[in-house]
Amino acid sequence: MITEAIVPEPERFDPTHERPLPSESTDDLARWLGVWRRMDLAHINGFPLWEKEVFDALHTAFEPLQAIFTHYAKSGSAGSKSASAALTLQSSELTNLALDVGLATKLFPMARVVGVFERADLGDGGAPGDGGLGLHEFLECVTMLS
Repeated sequence: MITEAIVPEPERFDPTHERPLPSESTDDLARWLGVWRRMDLAHINGFPLWEKEVFDALHTAFEPLQAIFTHYAKSGSAGSKSASAALTLQSSELTNLALDVGLATKLFPMARVVGVFERADLGDGGAPGDGGLGLHEFLECVTMLS
C-alpha cells in the first residue's frame, strides 16, 4: 500500500521585526517594508524557501535600485499626460535599462526580458496589468531576472 506523505508548507519570512540598516533611518526602513509588502514573488520557483535572502539582498540595495528605477522611469515620461507616468517604468524604459546594462544576451534574449516585465505587470489573479511597473513591480523583475 502506497501512502502519500504530507509535506508541511515552508515557513514564511516575517519582516515585522527587522531593524534599520546602519545607513538608514526608521523612515527609510518603513518605506522599504511598504514596498516589500506589495511585492508578489509567490510565482517564482522555490518560493518561499529563499524569501529571507531576497529580502536582505533587496533591502541592502534598495536605495541604489530605487535610484535606477527613478532614473529610467523618468527617462520616458516627457510629454506624458499624467504625473503617475513618471512613477512607472514602461516596457520601452525597461528595454533601455536592459540594453544599457547588457542584460539581454543570446541565451537570455530581449523577448524574455519583456516577458519578465509582462509577468511583473500582471494584476491580482493574473488580471492584465496597466502597462507600467511601479517600484515594487520593478523589484519583482529584478528578482525574476536574478
